[in-house]
Amino acid sequence: MWRGGRAAEGDGAIVGEDNGLAGAGSRLESLHGLAQVSHGGPVRRRLGVAKLLVCGDDASRLIIAVDKADGPAAALRLTGAVLSAVWAGQRDIADAGVLAALLQEGGLPADRLAQSREQPALDQYAQHTQSAIDAGVFGAPSYCVDGEIFWGQDRLDFLQRRLARD
Repeated sequence: MWRGGRAAEGDGAIVGEDNGLAGAGSRLESLHGLAQVSHGGPVRRRLGVAKLLVCGDDASRLIIAVDKADGPAAALRLTGAVLSAVWAGQRDIADAGVLAALLQEGGLPADRLAQSREQPALDQYAQHTQSAIDAGVFGAPSYCVDGEIFWGQDRLDFLQRRLARD
């Protein structure tokens, strides 16, 4: 049963508790419809510990900006921090304050956030988006290896076994 329904401060999210709703597709779709009606458009929402819809666009562009300025090792560290923030820490990676904190926690310059909104990062993001569409990616996190898609944090063991074969 859905309990909650209050908007999280400032982010338009519907926050509640998962009392057995996980896997109950039609009920979750109904909740999503209710959330859209309540807020007049797409929403980010949480049920228990699982975020069902995460807007990662700003975080993705930030990773691109860090890659361009600080290199792939720094971008990978930030990627790990972003994934941990959203999936383990329940932090809103669509929030600029959270992204700024992740930069600070990772010892990266704060101006990377502004750079993530500049044309080079936007262009690279558009290219990555088109590549994902072309590969058939349908959710996040997704990892593609030789045309095979591994989707979801609970599939990382499959990805690890696949990489070990190479």
